[in-house]
Amino acid sequence: MCKKHFDANRLTTGKGGTALVCYKKVLKKDPTNADALKGLENIEARYKFWINKALNKGQREKAKRYQVGLDKVVAFKASLPAPNSSPLLQTCEAHLKAYRLTTGRSGNALACYGEVLKKDPTHAQALAGLEKIEAAYESLINKALDRGQPKKVKQYQAGLHQVAALKAKLQGGSVPNSDLSLLTCKAHLKAYRLTTGRSGNALACYGDVLKKDPTNAQALEGLEKIEATYESLINKALDRGQPKKVKRYQAGLDKVAALKATLQPQIKTVGKHALLIGIENYRYPVSPLSGATNG
Repeated sequence: MCKKHFDANRLTTGKGGTALVCYKKVLKKDPTNADALKGLENIEARYKFWINKALNKGQREKAKRYQVGLDKVVAFKASLPAPNSSPLLQTCEAHLKAYRLTTGRSGNALACYGEVLKKDPTHAQALAGLEKIEAAYESLINKALDRGQPKKVKQYQAGLHQVAALKAKLQGGSVPNSDLSLLTCKAHLKAYRLTTGRSGNALACYGDVLKKDPTNAQALEGLEKIEATYESLINKALDRGQPKKVKRYQAGLDKVAALKATLQPQIKTVGKHALLIGIENYRYPVSPLSGATNG
């Protein structure tokens, strides 16, 4: 029955039942059922395929809808007890499932996994638990950014900092503040808040990191990703004959180029794209640096 739901693409929604609900029932009776666990992996894989396909076609609303379904599967998998887990680990997983991540009157997942790791700093399930807490916070930060809730973003970032601090302690070091800021930058980038956004944007975020560390490799790579995204959007808008969108995306691309120019003031930089005049006559993007056109 579960496979029938899957084959009919009733993954997490459907009037006659869904694959996720079906596999949940199986795993409630048998938490180690191999077919059901494999079924969850298949649902995840299909959602990821759909998300990539939708993003490539510029269908952001569809991608968001598929992401909601994927989040349901990930959340359920996180709630499953690890095989042969100790009572303490089961407690940790219960905290995680209830979203008592780093706070809670009766304890929390971070403190619980910390107790396990005090005894065994290489404990695989406990280390995986820390990764799950991080993933949960990253998802919460994304949602808070989408909803324009800066106070919640800071609250979740503080929790993320606690996880990073414990992980750094296990490795005998400390966590740089830039690492935490970069998580927020990636969230903006993933949500296509490239150079504008009520609750911030990727360009401003990476800019803040680069003010403190002008050679930060991840932040510089982030700027390249923003540029690549705008270039892709410009190409699509040109192909579809949408001159207003092209100009808007070009303006965003210019902002990135301006920031990069400030990072290397000794080098005279030239924008990747020439100023587009009479854009309605263009059908292809301007050649990089040369300003030559195909048309």
